[in-house]
Amino acid sequence: MTLPLGSMWLLLAFSLVFTPVSVGACSTQEFRCSQGLCVPEDCVRDYTDNCGDGSDEGDCSRYKRCDFEEGFCDLIQNSETLSGWTRTAEVPGLKQDQTRNTSAHFLSLLPVSGNRTTADLKSVVFLPSQICQMSFYYYVGAKHGDLQVLVQSHPLGQSTEVWKHSTQPQIKMWQRAVITFSSNHSFQ
Repeated sequence: MTLPLGSMWLLLAFSLVFTPVSVGACSTQEFRCSQGLCVPEDCVRDYTDNCGDGSDEGDCSRYKRCDFEEGFCDLIQNSETLSGWTRTAEVPGLKQDQTRNTSAHFLSLLPVSGNRTTADLKSVVFLPSQICQMSFYYYVGAKHGDLQVLVQSHPLGQSTEVWKHSTQPQIKMWQRAVITFSSNHSFQ
C-alpha cells in the first residue's frame, strides 16, 4: 500500500467517532456491546469507546492498531524523496487529533517552500487472499492536495488505486476513511 500526497496531515489509527443508536438484535455487520447496543463492526477496537462501556475496545490481539505514539507503526518511508513524513504532536493550525487529544502523535507532510510535496509510505507485505481493512483519519490543511491508497502486487508488480481523496474546496476537519481490499497475489 502506498500513500502519496501533498500538504496533508495524516493519522492512521483504527478509529471512529460513532454514537450507537440501536438496542436489540444486531446484524451480522454489527458488534453487540455489553449493554446490548449495536455498533458497526468496523468501529470495534478503534481507539474510541463507541459502546459507552468500553466493551468494543476489548481483546485487540487479532488487530494491528497504530497511533504513531511509538514511531511509524511498521510503515516504511520512501528514502528517495527529499522531504517526507514527520512524526509530530503539533502542526501550525492543528492542535489536536481526531479524538481531541492535544498530545497525540500523527504523521505530517508539509510543503517545502510552498511547493507541492510528495511522499510515500509502504506497508508490510500481505499474503494472497487475505482480506484487509484499513481505517484511518486524515486532515487536510492545504487548499490543494491528494491522498491515495494504492495496492501493489508483490514483488514489484502493478499498482492499482483503491482509494483517493482530492481537496477542493478545503475542509479543515479530521475525516475518516475505511478501505477493504484483497488480492490473489502477495501485496503491499
